[in-house]
Amino acid sequence: MPFFSKLRHRFAKSKLTSANSLHVVNEPGNTYNDPGFGIKVLVPGTTPTVDIVAIHGFDGHREESWTADNGKLWLRDFLPHTIPTARILSYGYDAYTNSSLSEQTLHGHAQDFLAKLSMSRETGETKDRPIIFISHSLGGIILKSALIEANVAHEGHLMPRKWIHLSTYGIVFLGTPHQGIDMLPFSLCSRPNNILLKYLTANCEPLQQQISHFNAITAHFHIKFFYETLPTSLPVHSSAIIVPKASAVLPGAVNIEPISMHKDHTGMSKFQSVDDDDYKSVLCVVQDMIKKAPATVDARWIKFNQQNDHNSQGPIYMSKHRSSPRFVGQEKYLSKLRSFFAPENSHSMWNHFLLYGMGGVGKTQICLKFIEELVSNDCRVLSHFWRIFWIDGTNAETLINGLSSIADDPEGISKGIKKSREAVLTWLTATNKKCLIIFDNANGMDGAVKDYLEQTCQIYVLITSRNPGLASHVTDSLEVLSMESDQAISLFQAAAKFDKKLNTISQEWLEKIVTQLGFLPLAIDIAGAAISTGLCGITEYLMMHEKYHADIFDADNPSMKGALGYNHTVYSTLKLSYDLIEKQAILMKSAQDALFVLKVLAFFHHQNIMERIFKQAAELPPAKTYDGKLQTTSSDLPAQLLTCNNDGQWESLKFRIAIQVLCDYSLLTRDPATQYSYSWTMHPMIQMWIRSQALGNGDTLHYYAARALIVGSINRSDRMNDILFRQELLPHVIAIQGVANAKKQGYYDDVCERSANVYTQAGKWLNAELLQIQVVENREQILGTEHPETLRARASLADTDRQLGRWTDAEQLEVQVLEASQRILGTEHPDTLTARANLADTYRRLGRWTDAEQLEVQVLEASQRILGTEHPDTLTARANLADTYRQLGRWTDAEQLEVQVLKARKQILGTEHPETLRARANLAVTYLQLGRWTDAEQLQVQVLEASERILGTEHPETLRARANLADTYRRLGRWTDAEQLEVQVLEARDQILGTEHPDTLRARANLAATYCQLGRWTDAEQLEVQVLEASERILGTEHPETLRARANLADTDHQLGRWTDAEQLEVQVLEASERILGTEHPDTLTARANLADTYRQLGRWTDAEQLEVQVLEASERILGTEHPDTLTARANFAATYLQLGRWTDAEQLQVQVLEASERILGTEHPETLRARANLAVTYLQLGRWTDAEKLEVQVLEAREQILGTEHPDTLRARANLAVTYCQLGRWTDAEQLQVQVLEASERILGTEHPETLRARANLADTDHQLGRWTDAEQLEVQVLEATRANLAGTYHQLGRWTEAEQLEVQVLEASEWILGTEHPDTNSQGQLGCYISSAGQMD
Repeated sequence: MPFFSKLRHRFAKSKLTSANSLHVVNEPGNTYNDPGFGIKVLVPGTTPTVDIVAIHGFDGHREESWTADNGKLWLRDFLPHTIPTARILSYGYDAYTNSSLSEQTLHGHAQDFLAKLSMSRETGETKDRPIIFISHSLGGIILKSALIEANVAHEGHLMPRKWIHLSTYGIVFLGTPHQGIDMLPFSLCSRPNNILLKYLTANCEPLQQQISHFNAITAHFHIKFFYETLPTSLPVHSSAIIVPKASAVLPGAVNIEPISMHKDHTGMSKFQSVDDDDYKSVLCVVQDMIKKAPATVDARWIKFNQQNDHNSQGPIYMSKHRSSPRFVGQEKYLSKLRSFFAPENSHSMWNHFLLYGMGGVGKTQICLKFIEELVSNDCRVLSHFWRIFWIDGTNAETLINGLSSIADDPEGISKGIKKSREAVLTWLTATNKKCLIIFDNANGMDGAVKDYLEQTCQIYVLITSRNPGLASHVTDSLEVLSMESDQAISLFQAAAKFDKKLNTISQEWLEKIVTQLGFLPLAIDIAGAAISTGLCGITEYLMMHEKYHADIFDADNPSMKGALGYNHTVYSTLKLSYDLIEKQAILMKSAQDALFVLKVLAFFHHQNIMERIFKQAAELPPAKTYDGKLQTTSSDLPAQLLTCNNDGQWESLKFRIAIQVLCDYSLLTRDPATQYSYSWTMHPMIQMWIRSQALGNGDTLHYYAARALIVGSINRSDRMNDILFRQELLPHVIAIQGVANAKKQGYYDDVCERSANVYTQAGKWLNAELLQIQVVENREQILGTEHPETLRARASLADTDRQLGRWTDAEQLEVQVLEASQRILGTEHPDTLTARANLADTYRRLGRWTDAEQLEVQVLEASQRILGTEHPDTLTARANLADTYRQLGRWTDAEQLEVQVLKARKQILGTEHPETLRARANLAVTYLQLGRWTDAEQLQVQVLEASERILGTEHPETLRARANLADTYRRLGRWTDAEQLEVQVLEARDQILGTEHPDTLRARANLAATYCQLGRWTDAEQLEVQVLEASERILGTEHPETLRARANLADTDHQLGRWTDAEQLEVQVLEASERILGTEHPDTLTARANLADTYRQLGRWTDAEQLEVQVLEASERILGTEHPDTLTARANFAATYLQLGRWTDAEQLQVQVLEASERILGTEHPETLRARANLAVTYLQLGRWTDAEKLEVQVLEAREQILGTEHPDTLRARANLAVTYCQLGRWTDAEQLQVQVLEASERILGTEHPETLRARANLADTDHQLGRWTDAEQLEVQVLEATRANLAGTYHQLGRWTEAEQLEVQVLEASEWILGTEHPDTNSQGQLGCYISSAGQMD
C-alpha cells in the first residue's frame, strides 16, 4: 500500500494589487551639454553582481530621458540605495524624430548598441554578470533587434554578443510600441526622420517580422510590460495616447505581464521621488528579477561552457567560490598542487591530496587560487579536468548535501542521475572524464571524509583540513605554514590599501606588525581592513595590538581557556578591530550601531544572516501580551534599528550603514547571491569570540535583542515566499533555542509559539510539541483554561499530536476545545466551527468516518446559514465533507460536492487561483476512485501546469500536484512517466525540506511503489528500508506512518517471495495497529487482509480464511455490505476459497461482488472489470471454460477501450483469455494472444520484468502443448531463474532426464527452504509453472 499525496491543506488567501497612479509632467528639453551617445556608467556599484542597462526612446537622451523635472535621475539617485550591488549603465543614440540628419537604420542602432555594450562587458569579471534591461519607447524596439542578433551570434569576434544573450535575464519595457504607433504626432514635425519612423508604422512588415523573431526567444527572458494611461500633449493644442496598451504588450510572447502606469508617454521613464507609486512598481519588478537572475544565468553559463568544452582549454568549475582579490604568494603550495594533479603524474587508482594546517593560515584561499588557474587556462598542462566540484566538508551533513547537489550538473540531469551521494559517486567513477572534487574545511574526525575517500578511488580529490590525521588516508599531503614575511607584507599592504612604494621606516614597521600577527593571512587581512579606515596608523596599531594581545589571553579570562595557541593572534586582531570601531563610536553614531549589530549577530547562526529578519521584525505587529499578562520579547527589539516610515515600511539605511562598517573591517562578508534580499556570513571564529565575550561578561542584552528579532520576524502566512523564509530561519531559531536551553531562560509566549510554528513547518514535531506544551500550560495558568488564546494553543498542540499519529491524544484535546468554544463563544462562532472541523479531521484519521461526517454536516450547514453558500469557509467545509464521503465509498456524493466547490471557486476566484486549483485536484482524486482515470489525468495536468506557472516549480502545492499526477500515471500503467515525476518530487523535497522530512519520506515511499510496479523490487526495497528506518527514528516505532512503511516493506518482501520475512513484518503491523488504532480501524483491517494474503502464499489457507472472515464481518458491520472495501474483502475471501478448492463457495462470493460492483460502480469501472476477471478464473477451475471465455472477452474489450491496448491490466486480460483458449484446445488462438502479450511486455516493461517472464513462460507452455518442444526450450531457458520447474518438464519430454533431475532437485530444495516442507507447491514442485499457466492470473 503506497503512500498517496494528501489534498486537505488550505492555500493562503493571497491578494493581487495593482500599482497606484501618479500624474507626471511631460519631458523637458535636453539640458545636458554632451550629445549623450554611447554607453555611460551612471553608477559603478559596490562589488557589483548585476548590470542594469537603460536605453531611452524617441527624442531621448541617456541621462535626461530618465530625469524628472526636479532634477532627480532615478537610475542614479534612487536605485543604488535599494540595490547597491548593481552597476547601472545608460545607452544613448540619435533618436530625434524632428531631425533628418541621421541616416542610421533600426538595424544599425541595434548593431551599435551590441558593440558598445559588448566592449563594456568583455572582461572576465563582467562577461557572465546577469543583465536587466530597462527600455523606454523606441529603445525597446532597438533592444529586441539587438537581442535577436545576439541570439544568432556564434564564434569569433561576435562571441561577446552571444554572451549578452546568455546573461540577459529580465527586460522591463516602458511604453514600447511593439505593434507600431499612429504617425500623426510625428508628421507634425518640421523635418521628420523618415528613416527611423518608417519602422514604427502600425502593423508594418518590419515590426511584424521582429515580433515573430523575438517571440521565438521570449521564453529565455523574464519580461514585464508597462503601458501608459494618460495622453501626451502634442502640438496644435492636442493630446493622445502615444503607445496604447494593445501595442505596448507583445502579442504571442511567453513569461509576460502587462502593468499600467498613471503617466503619459514621456513621463513613464521619470520619477520624482522614491514614494512615486509607479517607481515602486518598477523597483519591485527589478528587485524580483535581481533575486532570481543569478541562479538562472549561472545555469545557462554552465550549460554553455559544457557544450563548448571542446573549444576550451580549461575545465568547468561548478561553484561560485572565488579567491580573495588580495591573494598573494603561496607559490610553494600552488607548485605542489600543479605537480600532483598533472596528467603525467597519475597515482594509480588513488589521486587524493591533503592540505592541512592551523585555522586562518590560508588553505582555502590556496585551493581557490589553484582552481582559478585551471579555469583561466594559466596552467594549460592541467586542462585534462572535465569538472571541478567544491564541497563543504564541515560535517557529514554538508558532505552529503554537497555531493548530492552534483547531480544538478547539466550532464547529470540529462542522464537522470539521482540526487544522492551514492548515485553521484557511482556516476563520476563510471564516467571516462576526469573530475576534481575539493572537500573544504574537513576538520572533523577521520571518519567524516574517510568513508567518501574509499568511494572515490577513480576521482581526483583535494582536501583542506586542520586535522593532520587525515594524511594517512590520502596519497600525498602538505602542511600549510604561516606566510613568508614578504608575502605577509604584500597582503597587509593590499588589505590596508597602502602604496607599495614605502620608505625604509614604514617597511620596518610593516615587518614588525606582520610578525606580531604571526604571519597568519586571516589576522593580517582583518588588521589591514581596520587600518584602511584611517582611524590609526601602523605604529599606533602595533602598540595597541601588543597591549590587547596580553589582555585577551590573560590566564584569568575564562572565555579563552582551552583556546588553541595559533588562534591567539587571530583573536587579538579581532579585539583590536573591535576596539577601533568602539573608538570611532565615540564620534560616529554609525559605529555605535555597528557594534550593537555585531554583538546581536553573534547569537544568530553564523551563515545566511538575512536582512529580511530585521525588515519583518520591524514591520510585523508585535505579539499580544493581553494587558501585560503574557511575557513576550517585543520590548527587547532594538528600536533604534527598526524605524518605519508613515506607510509602516522599514527604513533600512541605518542598518545597512552599520553592516557596511562591519564589512569594511572584514568582520562580516556579504553572500554573493541570495534569495531573500541581502544576507551575510560571520566567520565562526569571529562569532565564537564575540559571543564568548558577551556571555563571559554576563551580557544578556544582545542575546535578548537577537532572540526578539528572530522571533519577531516569524509570521504564519502560507505564501511561498514566507514558507521559504521560515525554512531559511530554522538554523537561527535552533541557535537561539540552544542559548535559551543553556541559560534556562524563563517562559516567553511568543518565543515558544512562533518557534514551534517554524519547527512544525520543518516537520520537527517533537521539538514543536515541547514548546507547545509550555504554551498550553502557561496560558492555562495565566489567562485561564477557557481563554480564546488558550484554546487556540490547545488546538495547535492537538494538530501536532495528529501529525505524530497520537490521534487519541489529539481527539481528547479537540473535544476540550470544542466543548469550551461552544460554551463560551456559541455553537456557531467561526472558532467553534473550526474546532468542530478539526475534530472531524481527527475522527477521519481514526477511521470514524460516520462521526466525521456528522460533524462536517453540522459545520457545512452552519457555514451556509451564517456565511453564505459561497463564502470561502463554506466551500472548505463542503470540500472536507466530500473527502469524508470519498472515504465512505460514496464517490458520487463526493463528486457532486466537489463539482459545486470547483464551480464556485472558478466563478469567485478565477480559474487559476490556488484554491481553485485545490478544488480541481480534489475532484481529480474522486475521479480516480470512480475509475475515470483519463478525466483525473486531464484535471491533474491542468493543476500541475497552472501551479508551475503561478506558484513555481518547487512550491509545496506544485510538488503535491506532481505527486498526484504520478499516482494517476501509476494507475494507468504509465510507470515510467510516474517514475520520472516522482524522482522530481523526491529530489525537490530532499533539497527543500531535507531528507527526513515526513513529506520527503512520503515521496520516497511513492517512488518505491512505482519501482514495485516496474518489477524493480530491489530498488524498491532499498527505498523502503530508508523510509522505515527514518520513520522509526523520527516518528517512533508505532506511528501510523511507520506502520505503513513497515507494511510497504512487507509487501515488497511478498513480491520477492520472501513470505516468511513478510509475515514477520505484517504480524508486527497488525499487533501494533490493533493496540494503537483498535481492532476495527480501517488500517487494522488492511493489515489483517495483508497478513491473510501472505498466509495464502505460504499455503496456510485455514489461517488466511480465519483472518479474512474477520475482515469481511467487520467491513460489513462498519462500512456496509456494498462499500468498495467490503467488496474487496469479499473478493479476497473468494481467493482463499479458490486455494482451498472450494470453488463453488468462491463462485458464490464472486458473483455477489460482481453484481454489487456493476450496480454501484458501473459495468466498466476498473473494480467491476477486476471482479469479472476473477469470476472467470473460478469458472476455469470449475471447467466452465465457455463461461470463462465469455467474461474474459468482455473484460478484454472493455480494458482495450478504456485503458488502451498496452495497459498492464489489458495485457493481463489478454493472457487470461489465452489460458482459456488453451483449455478449449484453441492453441493457435492462444498462441496469437500470447505473442501479442509477450511483445508488448518486452516493449513496455522490459525483457526481465516479472510480467514479461510470465508471458514468456505461458507462451512456452503453449509451444509445449503443440509439441514444439525446441521452441519451448528456447523460451524457458530465457526464464530459467523464474521457471526452472517448467524447463525440467520439457527436458523430461526430450528424454534429457539427468538434466531434468538436477533442476528438479534445485526446485525442491528451494521450495523447502522458502515455502516449507508441507507447502502444496513444495509437494508439486515440478508442476509449479504449469499450474500458473493453466489456472490463469487472478486480478
